[in-house]
Amino acid sequence: MKKIVYGMILALLVVLSIAGAAKEDKSHHAMDANYKVVSCRIDSTNTMIDDFVAKVPQASGLADQKTKLNADKTQLGTLHDSGDRSAYNSYSTGTYLPDQKTANKALEDARKHLKLWNVSQEVITELKQTADDQKKAFADCKTGAVGDFGNAKIAGYKNLISEMENEMNTLKQKHPDVDTTRMQQVLTSAGSFVDELEQKFNAATTGEEKQKTLRGYCLFNGCGGGQNFHLAGKFTSARLEAILNALPNTPEEKATAQGYVDAANQALTGVGTSEYTPETREAVWGNLQNAAKEIKSLINGEEKKNEST
Repeated sequence: MKKIVYGMILALLVVLSIAGAAKEDKSHHAMDANYKVVSCRIDSTNTMIDDFVAKVPQASGLADQKTKLNADKTQLGTLHDSGDRSAYNSYSTGTYLPDQKTANKALEDARKHLKLWNVSQEVITELKQTADDQKKAFADCKTGAVGDFGNAKIAGYKNLISEMENEMNTLKQKHPDVDTTRMQQVLTSAGSFVDELEQKFNAATTGEEKQKTLRGYCLFNGCGGGQNFHLAGKFTSARLEAILNALPNTPEEKATAQGYVDAANQALTGVGTSEYTPETREAVWGNLQNAAKEIKSLINGEEKKNEST
């Protein structure tokens, strides 16, 4: 039993590290996809601007919009390469998006003035064709970028599940008395959840459809209006309970810790697939953290008993 107790405290030290896994390592993939889409949007806008300026002298002022967009693309590229997601998002929201909106409006205004500027129907048709071509090029680009991001996200989900399964198997191998049945059930359900996401993602044909699918499935938390599996909470709860059940303490001694685990499970059931609110997050993770502290206290007590015998 002494071997189990010492092993359990090591297991407990890493149990809440699963909470860190809930912060999916997708930020870089998301920034990659966003930068690809932004680059394509800027390139398409600049192509339309160049076409306008070359064919309609009165629209020469559009060149100023191109200069701003190129500067934005360069700056966003620098921030993307640095991996500074916060600065990237800040610049995109505060500078690039307003510049893109201004450029779009400038192009729209130029189109409205074509007849006033006595531009021939032939040129108008050519400008429209360029705009249509760029609209399609941008849509194709977005589909590709979102596809790359989605594939990376799904692969990341699968890797995380595999890592958790390895941790579970290691725990079981070192401590055969630990019943990992519920942990395995959680991971099996998580795998099915990711399979469903992958099937729907692959079936989507446009960037918008793929994006909507990704926003509808979160293995952890963060999909407002979508399905949230809450893997971190479920797996941590199952692991804590497995450790608790393997301890040699009496049911009375375990009651407080078990109460916290039960409260966390009840909160998870209440949340279902909804996104956490501040209250439900606390109901889940506050109870799990309290359970971990209680279990650690039980383990420490067993260690002291072993040392005195």
